[in-house]
Amino acid sequence: MTDLNILSCNINGLNGPHKRTGFLDFLRRRKIDIVLVQESHLKEEDVHRCNNKFYEVVSHSSSDTKTKGVLILVRRTLNITILDKGCDTDGRITHIKTIVENRNIVFISVYAPCTPDPTFFSVLSTYLLKFSDFEIVLGADTNSVMSHILDRSGPKESHSQAFCSDKLRQCVTSASLVDSWRLINPSAKSFTFFSATHKSYSRIDYIFISTSLSSAVRDADICSLSLSDHDGNLCRLSLIPRPSRATRWRFNPKLLQDENFCSQFRNKFAEFIEINQGSVDDPRTLWNAVKGFIRNNSISYASFLQKKRHKKIAELESQLQNLTRDNQRCFSDSTLSKIMAVRSELNSLLRSRAEFLIQRCRQNYYFQGSRPSHLLALRIRNSEKFANISAVKSQSGLIMTDPKDINISFHSFYSNLYTSSAVGDPDSFTSFLSNLDLPRLSDSDSDYLAEPITLQELESAIRSMNKGKSPGLDGIPVELYSTFWSDLGPLMLDMINFSVSQGSFHPSINIAVISLLLKKDKDPTSCSSYRPLSLIGTDVKLYAKVLSRRLEKFMNRLVHHDQTGFIKSRSASDNLRRLYHIINSTNSSSSPCAVLSLDAMKAFDQLEWNYLWAVLQHLGLGSSFINMIKVLYFNPAASVLTGSVCSNPFFIHRGTRQGCPLSPLLFALSLEPLAQAVRRSQTISPIIIRNTQHHISLFADDILLFLEKPSHSIPHVLNLFDHFGSLSGFKINWSKSCLLPLNSKFDPTSLSASIPLVQNFKYLGINVFPSLQEILSKNYNSILSKISSDLENWSRLPTSLQARISVIKMNVLPRINFFSSMIPLPPPVGYWNKLDACVSRYIWNGKRPRIKLTTLQRSRLHGGLSLPNFRLYAQAFSLRPLSVWFDPDASVSWRAIEESIVYPYKLKHLVFSGVPLRQCKSRFGPIVTHLLSTWRDVERRLQLVTIWHKHSPIFHNNNLLSGNTPFHCPQWTHHKVNTLGDIYDDSGLQSFQNLKTQYNLPGTSFFMYLRIRSALRAYGVPWNSQLPIHPLRKLILPSEEFPSSASVIYLFLLEHSYKPLSITTVWAKDLNEDVHVLFSDQIWGMFKLSSKNPNQPNDSLEIAA
Repeated sequence: MTDLNILSCNINGLNGPHKRTGFLDFLRRRKIDIVLVQESHLKEEDVHRCNNKFYEVVSHSSSDTKTKGVLILVRRTLNITILDKGCDTDGRITHIKTIVENRNIVFISVYAPCTPDPTFFSVLSTYLLKFSDFEIVLGADTNSVMSHILDRSGPKESHSQAFCSDKLRQCVTSASLVDSWRLINPSAKSFTFFSATHKSYSRIDYIFISTSLSSAVRDADICSLSLSDHDGNLCRLSLIPRPSRATRWRFNPKLLQDENFCSQFRNKFAEFIEINQGSVDDPRTLWNAVKGFIRNNSISYASFLQKKRHKKIAELESQLQNLTRDNQRCFSDSTLSKIMAVRSELNSLLRSRAEFLIQRCRQNYYFQGSRPSHLLALRIRNSEKFANISAVKSQSGLIMTDPKDINISFHSFYSNLYTSSAVGDPDSFTSFLSNLDLPRLSDSDSDYLAEPITLQELESAIRSMNKGKSPGLDGIPVELYSTFWSDLGPLMLDMINFSVSQGSFHPSINIAVISLLLKKDKDPTSCSSYRPLSLIGTDVKLYAKVLSRRLEKFMNRLVHHDQTGFIKSRSASDNLRRLYHIINSTNSSSSPCAVLSLDAMKAFDQLEWNYLWAVLQHLGLGSSFINMIKVLYFNPAASVLTGSVCSNPFFIHRGTRQGCPLSPLLFALSLEPLAQAVRRSQTISPIIIRNTQHHISLFADDILLFLEKPSHSIPHVLNLFDHFGSLSGFKINWSKSCLLPLNSKFDPTSLSASIPLVQNFKYLGINVFPSLQEILSKNYNSILSKISSDLENWSRLPTSLQARISVIKMNVLPRINFFSSMIPLPPPVGYWNKLDACVSRYIWNGKRPRIKLTTLQRSRLHGGLSLPNFRLYAQAFSLRPLSVWFDPDASVSWRAIEESIVYPYKLKHLVFSGVPLRQCKSRFGPIVTHLLSTWRDVERRLQLVTIWHKHSPIFHNNNLLSGNTPFHCPQWTHHKVNTLGDIYDDSGLQSFQNLKTQYNLPGTSFFMYLRIRSALRAYGVPWNSQLPIHPLRKLILPSEEFPSSASVIYLFLLEHSYKPLSITTVWAKDLNEDVHVLFSDQIWGMFKLSSKNPNQPNDSLEIAA
């Protein structure tokens, strides 16, 4: 173990010999090992004057004048290996790369400009990217503070100071650094500099360290320096060799591409089964032995390959060295050819190893940018931020930094969290559930659920599971089971069916590994701030997958459409679309209305199992199927993984299993009684919009209550939720819940409960305000500002055009699409142009664009680079709700609102009814109007305007009038005659007799038939031919033949938006060829292969003439 005493200080000049000598003597007396100096004021030729027999300057950066300047001094007797050093050219940054106790550590000294300069911290962020493989110790005079409240004495902070502080925090966060002094003194106030001008104190001098070094901090202090106007920062690190991560074997999926491995595995496995299959009566024991065989066989073969590869690499390197030496002595073309062949073979082996390492660190990058390792370094740095937990508070409030103590704290926290505190009994469950009128499955449905699991079900489930996911404690991924399914499948089926009959798995199978992910904007020292991610065995997950696939077929019947989480065909955007309608409608309401957003406390982790079994029984799932579920919940255990330490297993007694495919469905079912209790309550007043009632909205445990007269309803809400929590374990943190008034009629003084009143809150990632205009401007502008800032930072990375487009697709597009899908309204005016300008500026690094943005946005098969067209994506998301409009059987929470809004029009006919947009705005509101406007804009721009087609409505159609009035006939509508497709067949308009027979129309409606026929003739609708299908309707309404999604709609819009490229016209003219023949999809496909690609085995690819 090595103790390092590190000092960082702004010395305010070292040119004076007495001051320089006094400073060096101070370092010796305080036994400082490494000194990070700012403001040395030394020119290049004077730096050597700081060397003496105790200390040596090992790196520095100087200015042309006696200003600025940074130094790093190291005690000469310190046992440290310096690998490299470097600096900037402006006298502000210098560093040394070292090895201390077998740990790679880089020490950096930084001096920020005195006048506020936010760009400096962006430069520093880029500088730090060079040290992705090193832990960082950074001493700095930042001339900015991390926290105005804790690090500055003055009451006010200027705009420029606040902006620089924000950039400093961004820089520190992005590099995964922590303030060493604040780590030891979390809430204390102390300062390092006094400004005589402003008469204020501040702490602008810091020592930042990597989070992985936090556990090594033994002390941190601020020491007085009489030689300077700044105080120094002292930090003592006790370094031990960096611990390796917890040893956990994982199968290498690359082995499955090795035919020799697969062949030997099958042969040896057949021998293993022949010997062991009849030796035990319990299939669970045999299955455990099978997994042991898989592990041993894989390790043995991988070890053999590794030794063989190392031997081959050594032989090739020796051969290459000998051939090179021979060729240097006597040049020969044949020897040169041999050198190239050996080098190619050696590179092939090294590339194979590199691909494996890339896969292991789970970086799916497109390696075609210049120096892509910078992007990889950035991503790895962010991953480490979440993987390393540097300090947590114990139950007594002490800060624990030792890795073992941290793991013990999390072990204690989760073992307590998963300990049952149930107080409910079967009678209380029955009493609560029996009054709710919940749906119930039929006996035939429950019999289907309880059928024995078949091999075909298991195989279908394993084919549907995602590949590349982390396995459980056994280390066996889904890829191995899928490859050797014919060998392993029957044994797994026997194990599962035997476990069902016995009511439990083997104890070693039902153990999960809990990894931790820090929640956004949460205190990293609190155990409750981390989201537990459980890794369970693939075999257990496969069993749960089969059960979930059976159960999900009935979820739409068992769970009301108010709940959209984890239910197929439902999405979070449904909740928000409904919320926007409620906000828009209640602004003019005469009654006080509010939305109550509830904060559930560890909802998934505190679900009581006895309550869950009672709910499943009440819903009619049947005892047999419930017992199949209970197999997953019989004495499950878990271990907590924190960095390099894995805890001892502890038993779980409540909560749904994290990482289990069945858990989301069980949780949704467990909350359905609560939602039904709210809907049936006579004392909780819902918001009523056009005769439709709105009580509650749920996305998993994210719950909104829509309350009219909230002061009357909230006490009853509190009672209901407290009672439900005592039965189920579902508890609400009322102090973190919030109430948003929706109109001016709400009186805050009438509210007796202590629920915070807010002006906005965040729901499903969207900032919600009581005004649609505020929702639009605040959300869209905030994401544009964030993206603009990110692109400005990333623009400094030396990446190619292809890599920058990949960054846009991987990072920017998902963020923009999220808001486009969640807010069904047009963004602020000029928004898309601003976003395109930001993207273009990033792609071309601030220079003049060399290729049009519309050309880059074309697909690769049409001569582009597939740069996203954000405007078309937004239109695709705007059109997506039409799949609900066109499907009368679709059940979503907002459908009833929009049906009442557009009455007497029908949703499925509205887009074809020709309602003027001005009338839409006044009658239908902004949400429906935006959808209609988008539809017509797409029709017009893509030249798809087709007035007469099978879906054209006969009634309430402004395009089909009789005496300036749309047709209206309830008789025909009642008999399901609504569109031209209903009265046309393949030969054209049907006779009235045919329609009367087909739809059972009354004979008295013959006059209506004549009126409609006359109008069709007047408007030029053909009588004697079949009507077409509207192309957009066919695209949007999903079917087995034409599956629909926003991406499908986007591709359709994109391909129909192409304009001829000027280059194709010129080339076609020069070659006297047709444009479409010359530039077919195949030609563009060949063009993209003409450039170098490091993913390809060849160095280059050429197009054959």
